Amino acid sequence: AGGAVTATGDWTVNRNWTYTSGTFTWNNHSVVLATTTAAQIRGSASFYGLRCTVPGKVLSFENNSVQTVSGVLDLEGGSTGSLLTLNGIGILGWSINSTVGIPTLAYLNVSYGNVSSSSSANLTALTSYDAGSNNTKSYTRNWIFDPTTILWKTTATSSTWDTGSNWQYGYVPNVTDSVTVPTG
Repeated sequence: AGGAVTATGDWTVNRNWTYTSGTFTWNNHSVVLATTTAAQIRGSASFYGLRCTVPGKVLSFENNSVQTVSGVLDLEGGSTGSLLTLNGIGILGWSINSTVGIPTLAYLNVSYGNVSSSSSANLTALTSYDAGSNNTKSYTRNWIFDPTTILWKTTATSSTWDTGSNWQYGYVPNVTDSVTVPTG
């Protein structure tokens, strides 16, 4: 059985988030996923704000869950190979329903993600890796992985293209990215 909760400030979550039932009144406050510990997001929930700006963190979303965000969507990893990973728990995928005007989405590694048709726009992830199986549902909105120019590291550990650590941002370029390979 669910109850009613009214937020009086942002909620800092150090591990997992599970929603089964009840009513949340967010009062313009966010859930902040704040530690480097991997976290599972279970159930479909509505948030005013959902934030995670922890480089290298892994967020795993439950199969067929829909996370609705109406105010602040801020998901950012690190720019030097410490991407924030957003993936699904299972092959059915997870979805975001975002009515946020301009979400902040950068340095992400996204798989099994969908953008609900109820979202106000596509979600554009800057300098991010499309890890596959995204946009698999018949929604009218999608994840867009903004084309980026990625530099091959002069300190590459091997000559293998498919090794993420050989690249500036720690991931193998997407098909839409441009690459720069220095001479020498």
